[in-house]
Amino acid sequence: MHMLLITYRYLFVLEQEYQRLVRAMKIRNFRPATTLHTYRTYAYLVGMFFVRASERAKRVHSAMICRGLNGRFISLRVFPPNPHNRVFAIATLFTLVLLVGLAWRR
Repeated sequence: MHMLLITYRYLFVLEQEYQRLVRAMKIRNFRPATTLHTYRTYAYLVGMFFVRASERAKRVHSAMICRGLNGRFISLRVFPPNPHNRVFAIATLFTLVLLVGLAWRR
């Protein structure tokens, strides 16, 4: 669950990084067209995005290790599986599927 929350958080960070790269292209007066130069520029954009995402991931991983991450989430309480948790998980999953379905229909 914590991995999903971290992934969700950093999707927005990566989206901001992408917007920053696109803004830099616009500042340099990039105009999309169907030319080799445009395709090369988009390839550089994708490559730079992956390089920056990789560097960001390394920094985040180092920061998490500095904060004591060892791959396990440690809690003071034990949460045994019970029927209430299963009902909540099914209801949450149903709501998520419903919301995605409604958003996709638009």
